[in-house]
Amino acid sequence: MEEYSSFTRFILTANYKHKIIPAIQSRTQYFDLNPSVQDVLSRIVYILRTENIEVPTTERVNLARVIKDNYPDIRKIINTIQKYSVSGVLHIKDTTDRNDIVTKINNHLVSKKVLELRKFLIENENEFQGDYASLLKHYLNFIYNSDTKPDNKRQMIVIISEYLYRDAFVLDKEINAFACFCQLEKLTT
Repeated sequence: MEEYSSFTRFILTANYKHKIIPAIQSRTQYFDLNPSVQDVLSRIVYILRTENIEVPTTERVNLARVIKDNYPDIRKIINTIQKYSVSGVLHIKDTTDRNDIVTKINNHLVSKKVLELRKFLIENENEFQGDYASLLKHYLNFIYNSDTKPDNKRQMIVIISEYLYRDAFVLDKEINAFACFCQLEKLTT
């Protein structure tokens, strides 16, 4: 980079700055390019109109929820919307199933049946599209709003955040999530 920097400019893009080796990071200037949620919504609406996807009035709230849940990962938002609009009409699956799964996960942990939990998760991957990071986030919100003792709640939130961080690096996201639940089982009552 130094050899050609007098007449060449390099533009590097990455989803995760921390994955770029320090030697390259030290030779670059960093710009965080996160659009606002409103800009993302506008872009998604533009894509839906361009692709002639019908958006029923009843689905607008679900569309906003998908954007909010997945922001700032625009690629994931677009993929999710594409998956729910194959028929030409946007129909987003309700998240009630995900809430049920989170409740069942908690029941497994409270009853100290974490080994059975892995089988349950694998058998029900379709209910959360195999998105273990999203499942962990939903479980974090579940814990945050639960009656769990404050000290345990804080420890559980820290554990979940650690495993969410690891999710970006691991090869097998299911094993990572299961390891998280194994740690959380120790704190459930």
